[in-house]
Amino acid sequence: MFMEQHGKSADHADVKQKLTGAIREIRDCGIKIDSVTYSPYKLVESNFPMLLSTEQREALAIAGYFLSNMGFLGQANQIQRIGNLTELGYSTVY
Repeated sequence: MFMEQHGKSADHADVKQKLTGAIREIRDCGIKIDSVTYSPYKLVESNFPMLLSTEQREALAIAGYFLSNMGFLGQANQIQRIGNLTELGYSTVY
């Protein structure tokens, strides 16, 4: 559909094979992607490492702490996972 909207044929230059290979490589890197025939790909979860400064990591820990204390445990856990805070001794959920 995308290819046809941009003036190319849908089977042009083995696009499907290249896309399938790229998605496989992305999944091998720890990124979870849902795919259903005739539907767009959907990012489910990414475990891609983030490089954060000490100040950024502390800000995430404080944000997670406040969210946890306000009862938003799911969101606090997501922040903890995004910043990889548990492995570095930070805990946002109390």
